[in-house]
Amino acid sequence: MAHYADAEGIDAMDHYHALFALSMKHRFGPTPERQVDLNRRLHEIAVGLYGPDSNAAIDALGLYGEALGTYQPSEQALAVLHEALTKASALLGADHFTTEGVRRALARTYRSLNRPAEALIHA
Repeated sequence: MAHYADAEGIDAMDHYHALFALSMKHRFGPTPERQVDLNRRLHEIAVGLYGPDSNAAIDALGLYGEALGTYQPSEQALAVLHEALTKASALLGADHFTTEGVRRALARTYRSLNRPAEALIHA
């Protein structure tokens, strides 16, 4: 399935589903850091298929931000996570599991960046 990561010329929906499955394989496997690039690409494909404010695109953006915050904590990770939180809150509501997952990822990323006061806001 790894050949789907950067495949060209395949059906976009098949590409999306293959990347999602590959991302989950890495998330729960021995190489979880590989999710960063996979989830970035997953988000790009979701935006192309469903639009930037779709549930699929928001889920993929949250997955990308979570992986980025875990394996490459940075201001970029925070920006991606804040965008995902804003979109998830607007579309899905504050209590939706996607919104909650993004909020927890923000708290972890702020903690990784040694910014505990900001982490507490999202914890």
